[in-house]
Amino acid sequence: MNSPTFDRLSALVAPLQDAWASLFDTRLQLSREETSENGARMPILLKRAPLAWLNANVTPEKAPSATALLQIWTNLLSQFLEESQMANSLAEELIIAWNRQAFLNSVISLMRTTTDVSERSLRSLQLATQVLPVESAFLAQNTQEGLRVNWVGPDIWGNDIRKAIAALRDHGGQMLSNDPDGCYRSLNGLSGARSFLGQQCDTHDSAGIFVGMINHVRGQFNAGDIQMFDSLIEMIKTFAETHVLVRQQQEAEKLDHDLSIAAEIQTNFFPNDLPPLPHLDLALAMIPATRLSGDFYDVVACGPDRLMIVVADVAGKGIPAALLAAELRAVFRTIIRDVQTPDQIMQRVNTELFGDMERNERFATVMLVSVPSSGGELSYASAGHATALHLKAVSATVNPLASTSLPLGIIPTLEPGNRSIDFAPQDVLVVYSDGLTEAEDPDGKLFSLRRVEQTLVALRCAPAHLILKGLVDSARQHRQSALQTDDLTLVVLKQTSLNEASPLYQDHLHFAGNLATLPRIGQRLAMIQEYLPRDQTTETWLLEVELAITEAVSNIIRHSFQDVNGEIDGLVTLYPDRLEIDLVDGGASYELGTAPPVDLSIDDLREGGYGLGIIRKVMDKVDYQRLPDDFNLLKMSRAIPSSNEQAVG
Repeated sequence: MNSPTFDRLSALVAPLQDAWASLFDTRLQLSREETSENGARMPILLKRAPLAWLNANVTPEKAPSATALLQIWTNLLSQFLEESQMANSLAEELIIAWNRQAFLNSVISLMRTTTDVSERSLRSLQLATQVLPVESAFLAQNTQEGLRVNWVGPDIWGNDIRKAIAALRDHGGQMLSNDPDGCYRSLNGLSGARSFLGQQCDTHDSAGIFVGMINHVRGQFNAGDIQMFDSLIEMIKTFAETHVLVRQQQEAEKLDHDLSIAAEIQTNFFPNDLPPLPHLDLALAMIPATRLSGDFYDVVACGPDRLMIVVADVAGKGIPAALLAAELRAVFRTIIRDVQTPDQIMQRVNTELFGDMERNERFATVMLVSVPSSGGELSYASAGHATALHLKAVSATVNPLASTSLPLGIIPTLEPGNRSIDFAPQDVLVVYSDGLTEAEDPDGKLFSLRRVEQTLVALRCAPAHLILKGLVDSARQHRQSALQTDDLTLVVLKQTSLNEASPLYQDHLHFAGNLATLPRIGQRLAMIQEYLPRDQTTETWLLEVELAITEAVSNIIRHSFQDVNGEIDGLVTLYPDRLEIDLVDGGASYELGTAPPVDLSIDDLREGGYGLGIIRKVMDKVDYQRLPDDFNLLKMSRAIPSSNEQAVG
């Protein structure tokens, strides 16, 4: 028992000694040990162990009553000691909790006053030493310049710190030694230490931060000290990792800023002011998979009567591909003005860039098209590029324009060859990168060349910009929620006709080949309402057209797709005097037959069951063709009603 506790007991026992003397005429003694061999004696217990003894010599006849009184007094004193110790423990815990809260508040305040991770860590260590029973503490961190050490309290020999750090490395975590021999053994011969508490903090940004606390005079670290030390370690880790995150964020923001500038520069490479094209309709787009693209397109005027269209796809994505694409564009622009034919230009560009491409293990596919500004015969060369498509308007057929040589950068001498095509009025040329045909849905299914051809056939009567939009939208719809994984470049060139009628409204139609798509038909037709008279006749007319198209789509799903999912593309065109609907699908052929028109009442409009009869009743013209490319083409048209004209119902 320590002296303060015994002194306190002595003060409590003193009045009892006076009472005892008056009752038994003997002396009552308080001792650390049992001393009376005869008479009355009784222990004062703390946690069921004797802490002190009350001893007294009494005559045998008084022994029973003396023993009973001592039992009462020692029970009361034992209870008092237990409650006092509990109160002291609660007070100590309250003080510790208060100190910890003050420590945490100080650290939080510290986070608002400085951003330097080393200063934060050192000042946190200083705050911890004001709360914990520790004489000296150190903070060491590996840096590019070497080991940087700071300490709090009396100086610590550098050799002692090195021993402590080596021990922490060996143990790979927290170390606790609460006796001199343990400190000497576990700390590689560190002498004079009575207790040690330390830990190595591994962070993402460094080989380690080492924190240690050493006592040379004071005693042991208890569980509360270890808990607060753990809090200190977590704080220091948080400081270091926050510093890393802030630095990474700053670097990411700088990179993002640089990429934004690079993307803007790359966008500015694309031609804005196209040369005049009196008989040609041209639309171009490039949609990168990331901020920067390895694809590019360009349009270069070669004198007053000829254009060169370039579409290129450098292998890879991102910054490396974009750098090579910029170099490729510059070389093409230089050579195009000096050389006339596409194959010769391609040969020269390959010769110029082969060394750079070989060193960087890169290649590029390129399609180069020479276009007379007045239209007519086109010539082209393709260095391994994705198959271009030539739609012949007169037959609604699509001819593939295959590659004429290997890609650029594969062999030092390239002989691409020149090809020519007859580009008649309403013909369409589509040049694209493989980001179009290889767009994947969530299940990994490709958009495919077949779908590109189908969309092109459906939009053959549309202007170039609508064909381009339809192809891009169809690929995007095919991807659904899947991310774009490759750059997509697309060029659409169309030979226009003289005296071509201008529609009021025109748009691409796309329906998934299942009956759930039928409600979308009305939504799409609603887009033309603003171009039509607002009266009951027109409203009825539009409902009848919707029903006829619904029957047509249902017929395709049941007979062409045979209830297997497919895709339907179409074109809706509104002229001042008529509405035209084209529907194209790639399913099995079907027959329209000769079903007679049916009676139709506006009060009984419903889809299903009418079939071809309702289509023939509603539409003025209905025509079906099985195209040479194995597409089904259903053409329907109906005249716009005048205000005094009744609908068919």
